[in-house]
This record gives sequence, structure tokens and C-alpha cells, in this order.
Amino acid sequence: MTKDDVTRRRMLVGTGAGILGTLATLITVKTGLADEGQQDRGLEGTWATLVTQTQPVVAPPFHALVTFAAGGSAVEVNQRNQPAGVGAWSKINEREYRYTFTRFRFDASGGFTGWVRAHEAVVLDDERSAFDAEVRLQTFDPQGHLVASASGTIKGTRIEP
Repeated sequence: MTKDDVTRRRMLVGTGAGILGTLATLITVKTGLADEGQQDRGLEGTWATLVTQTQPVVAPPFHALVTFAAGGSAVEVNQRNQPAGVGAWSKINEREYRYTFTRFRFDASGGFTGWVRAHEAVVLDDERSAFDAEVRLQTFDPQGHLVASASGTIKGTRIEP
């Protein structure tokens, strides 16, 4: 082997080692970013929920869908054929959130009978794919007088694409 062959070989080995080192670094950075993204995943998104009233009486659970949008707005619909609930949410800390929505109420002939306001305290699980929540409901008549209160629990599961 000539001196030039040895130099070329060292250069190729050095270049190969450099490429492997760069790839290893990129894979580590990408994996780290994916892990951080998982931890940063908060309440935003759409959730399938099961709502159970526990006070003043236990009522049969019902299903609802809730979408928490970027910027803090939220929409909730449920299987009870009620109008959508519209509201807002905010982050308390890494896994805890607050959510409030209002839903109008109507009688069988379509007359306005008031509204329901729900206040929820949401806690995400470690994977950010499920949550548990406590809910307080307040029912108001058309003049804004509080006429009933209830409370319950909610189990939510993130809907993934």
C-alpha cells in the first residue's frame, strides 16, 4: 500500500465514523423530542367520556364527546339529545386542567327553560391518553336563578387518529 492509499483509507474510515456519530446524535435528538412531545401533550384534542352523576342521586351513566381546542375553547355533545355545551378550559399545572361549559335547556315544545353550567376539574394520566374528572352542575331558570345542583365523575379517553 502506498502512502496515498493509507491516507485515503483513514479519511474514509474517519468520514464513516463521523456519519455514524451524526446519525446516532440525530436519532437520540429525535427520540428525545418525541418523548418531550408526549409529555407536552395536554388536554387539546377530542375525548370520549363516560359521565356518572353521583349527587344528589346516582343516575345511569351516559356518553359524551368533548373537544378542547387550542386557545382554550371547548365543545361538548352527549347521547341525551341535548344542545351542545360550549365553554372554555385552562391549564392549572402539568396534568391538571379546569373546564367550564354552558348548555341551554328547552322544554318539549322548544320553549327556553334556562341553562346548565358545568364546572370540571380534570386530571390527565401519565401517558396523557386518559383523564379522571370531578364535575359540579348548576341548573338555572330563564331569569338566572339557581334551581338545582348535582355532581358526578367523568372518565375520558383520548380519541387518536
